[in-house]
Amino acid sequence: IPIASVYCGTNSTFACAKSGTFFAWGGNECGQLGLGDQVNRPYPEELKAINGGDMRHFSAGASHCIFADTNGNCWLWGSNSRGQCGFEQTEPACYLTPTKHPLLSRLNVIQGACGDTHSLVIVESRSKFALRNVYSFGNGEEGRLGMNSTEDSRTPLCVEYLRNDSVQLVACGAKHSIAVSSDGKIFTWGDGSMGQLGHAGHFFFNRKVTPKALAVNVSSVSILKATFAHSVFASGKEQ
Repeated sequence: IPIASVYCGTNSTFACAKSGTFFAWGGNECGQLGLGDQVNRPYPEELKAINGGDMRHFSAGASHCIFADTNGNCWLWGSNSRGQCGFEQTEPACYLTPTKHPLLSRLNVIQGACGDTHSLVIVESRSKFALRNVYSFGNGEEGRLGMNSTEDSRTPLCVEYLRNDSVQLVACGAKHSIAVSSDGKIFTWGDGSMGQLGHAGHFFFNRKVTPKALAVNVSSVSILKATFAHSVFASGKEQ
């Protein structure tokens, strides 16, 4: 089967075939494979609830996933233990199949990112100005939601500190977050105890509860990635 793209969560793997068929396999203790149960899969199995041909963006975290289609609709599934799927109710604790999020789908999601127990999405207005904002939800410890707080949020809330910056990319590490604006600013926040926020002079036991811009601006960022406790981006010429 010709494969177009592959994605990895902490212990799960997903692949989208060129035909649009979506496959999932690996760990499934929280239903993060979206297959309707909590049984691990040693081999790829088709995730029939998702049409990869309509995919705009996909992200897999430790135990939950975000899928945005080309119409701006957003589906989430897996663990919602800290609200990382964006559903306010505490039951069920795990969403075993892709579940459309009513608020996020109205907001027109163009990208999502999954951390261990928190999530970020970029939404774009449907007006001619195509304004973009970042919403965060889930575990708020270490300030990873960017809300000037360490409280959890079980519903998606706009990150007000980024409202005036047209964000193009977001990424989540286990406990930290990154956003890149259209003018080349790179913002980081959350846990910085291992230097993953990239702010000189602030290393161990450091955290930022609101987004803070790095001291470097770049002309463009084509790749933005964050894993457990480090961050990386690929850019054009430094300014």
